[in-house]
Amino acid sequence: MMELVQFLSGSHRNRRFFAVLVGFEPSLLGLGHMCTGAAPRGIVPLEVSTMRQCLRGCAAVLAVVVLLGQGILADGPCVFTVQAGDSIQEAIDMATAGAVICLAEGTWQENLVIGKSLTLRGAGADLTTIEGTVSGASVLSISSRTEIVVTVEALTVTGAHGSWAYGIKLDGRPRCTLREVAVHANASNGIYVMDATHVLIVGSSVTGNRGMGIRVQQDAQAEVRDTTVAGNSGDGLSLTDSAQVTLVDAVIRGNGGDGVAVLDTIDVAILGSIIEANVRDGLSVRQSFGSTTETHVKVTGTTLSGNTGYGLALYGSAQVTVTDCTVADHGRDGLLLSQTVVVLIGGSRILGNASRGIIIQGSAQATIENTSVRENTWQGILMSDSAQATIDGAIVSGNASDGMYMQASARATVERSAFADNGRDGILLAGTSRATVTNSEFADNERDGILLTHAAEVVVGGSRITGNASRGISLLESARASVDDTAISGNGVQGVFMGGTVQASITGSTINANTFDGLFLRDSAQLTLERNAITANGSRGVALFEEPCFPDVADVFNGHVTGSGNIIPGPDGEHANATAFCPDVLAFLVSEEGGELDRRR
Repeated sequence: MMELVQFLSGSHRNRRFFAVLVGFEPSLLGLGHMCTGAAPRGIVPLEVSTMRQCLRGCAAVLAVVVLLGQGILADGPCVFTVQAGDSIQEAIDMATAGAVICLAEGTWQENLVIGKSLTLRGAGADLTTIEGTVSGASVLSISSRTEIVVTVEALTVTGAHGSWAYGIKLDGRPRCTLREVAVHANASNGIYVMDATHVLIVGSSVTGNRGMGIRVQQDAQAEVRDTTVAGNSGDGLSLTDSAQVTLVDAVIRGNGGDGVAVLDTIDVAILGSIIEANVRDGLSVRQSFGSTTETHVKVTGTTLSGNTGYGLALYGSAQVTVTDCTVADHGRDGLLLSQTVVVLIGGSRILGNASRGIIIQGSAQATIENTSVRENTWQGILMSDSAQATIDGAIVSGNASDGMYMQASARATVERSAFADNGRDGILLAGTSRATVTNSEFADNERDGILLTHAAEVVVGGSRITGNASRGISLLESARASVDDTAISGNGVQGVFMGGTVQASITGSTINANTFDGLFLRDSAQLTLERNAITANGSRGVALFEEPCFPDVADVFNGHVTGSGNIIPGPDGEHANATAFCPDVLAFLVSEEGGELDRRR
């Protein structure tokens, strides 16, 4: 019954609400004051004859008590108003479940403990301040082993000092809303959420705390919406154990650790947020040694920029989706994918990072779709170890080094993508790496369109390799290539260069208008040419590096050439090469029956 007394004594608006519910005229309702024995002047007491209204009133009393007890009227008007100089904790202790306690303007030097359902409402974060006084204690602790519903709004929490002193600590099983709350300048974490707590943090700021901004651990669940977490000494948000966390329209800026650090957390969603200028990584995802936690992270519509470390550092076996994001201007790489993570990058922009756009290493797997990777200081994409990638509809351009560099035993499938205007090669494959490339373009790179070395392998189909400053395709050492239905044209030196013990098969392709040779072979290279058009090259259509093709060289070609049905016009033909082929023994390449030149030892 005390809940009703407090409710009806709180304000005229409360009494009007109850009057409408009961059916009385608001001007006749003095129930709240009659219950306290202080009926206001002019109020007529209820008569026995109004039995119907009394019965209705009893039902209303019960309804209001239930609503208050469940916290459903938590957004309603004030039950208590605490003035500056009065004790907030005393009001909390006196209040019954569901009460709304309002704080006037002012500063209170108290450490508060809430263990029941209620609302604590200030006059505004710039007007109402709670400042901790007890060393080692949180300024505001909300704790209950059973489920309670607590709302804290429109106030500032500050001044926690001593070890393990948090601004706000939530533990047990409370369901909390922190609305328009400023948590500032506390000795440890700003907000510490643990156990099975559920919390919504909305329209708030968590700044200048000497620990982490927000720490969420164990089985807690948190949603951080339209909130700024900035300038904290540790991570902006630290998420551990089996926590589940969602960030929506949040700003995570200038924190002394990671913007968001995820360790063994089950589910994390970051939507429409900004993570920038943090001292370490923008977002880091890791797993403890031996952890079996299945971590799922979704980052959508978010900008990660200007963090000193990586934009996203992803380790362990997490499954991560990055869509419609900008990852820019980081001190290291835009994205690091390591160990056994599985990552989808879609519709995003990876640009201007101080090292690479994307690193994929270990046994990580990446799918990169409709994404631009451009203007990074080193490679656009670096793949190493046994990493795997599927790249579809990507634009990899303007990177200071290679568009993509593959090494060790990395594997990639590239479809409908463009590698252009990079400072070195479009794609460089080394080690035993392998790539399959279809319907893609390699244009205007400062060296080769595709360069293979060591024992790397590539399969190219339906693609264009054009306008590169050196060669369209270069094969060195023991590399392997299969090229079909591809245009290799307008490159600054040769269309195709083969040296060492490399092997290549080129079928149904066009090799034309390259500055010097269409194809250049040396050492022990092995080439199969079938039904290609090799035209309008500035020197020879096909050339072996030996005399008489190159006077005064001591080299002798010791490889193997076979093929048939090719179009390789000489100087008098249409779309002529300066010379069809050299030496003349390669004339079988244009015949239908074909032939071979075998000098292998």
